[in-house]
Amino acid sequence: MKKYQSALISGFAHFPTKPILAKLLVPFQHYFVFGLLPVHFANHTTWKNFTAAHGGFMFFNRNVYEQVGGHESVKENLVEDITFAKRLKKFGYRVTLANISNKVTCNMYSTNKDVWQGFLKNIYLGMGKNPFVVIGFTLFYSLLYVVPVPLFIIGLITKSVDFLVPLCLVFIQSILIDRFTKGEFLHFLLTPIATICMLILLWSSMIKNVKGKAYEWKGRNYI
Repeated sequence: MKKYQSALISGFAHFPTKPILAKLLVPFQHYFVFGLLPVHFANHTTWKNFTAAHGGFMFFNRNVYEQVGGHESVKENLVEDITFAKRLKKFGYRVTLANISNKVTCNMYSTNKDVWQGFLKNIYLGMGKNPFVVIGFTLFYSLLYVVPVPLFIIGLITKSVDFLVPLCLVFIQSILIDRFTKGEFLHFLLTPIATICMLILLWSSMIKNVKGKAYEWKGRNYI
């Protein structure tokens, strides 16, 4: 915190996964951060558009925390971790996103239902409730992680090496991220399936919000 002159240190921990949905979706948080977020700008500027945080690990400068109103100031926001990080930047403070996976472990979900409901309530709101972002996200991740699978199959059938390359690159990237974040061995093979599950979840979250239906979490309903 002193080294980077930050008011908040946050990060994505090592997530042990047991339910099958957790194995697919929980590691995808790392893919999103390392694949899309320009971490350098997030860590070294106060630009609110480049902000990420994880509620499972938020280490604050206490004086700053109290100065900006603490969690009381973001209690109306369901995605309060990112909202809080943006609030700090609004006041001119830095937020540092660090790789804490080798030091911190977080058991996020114990059942498939918890995984689904936990992500459902956060993912669309975390994208600012913007359908155009959802469409762009869908196209980007489909091209990056899903389309290489049929290309790979075509490459095997036609014996065209070029068609094998995209999926191999996906697997290499996945292996590097999993190794960097202490992910499970052979998880990289699930990347295309995990992407499809994430996109289904994203669209389900958006549709629920557009219809004005409540998100359910731990016995409470949020709209």
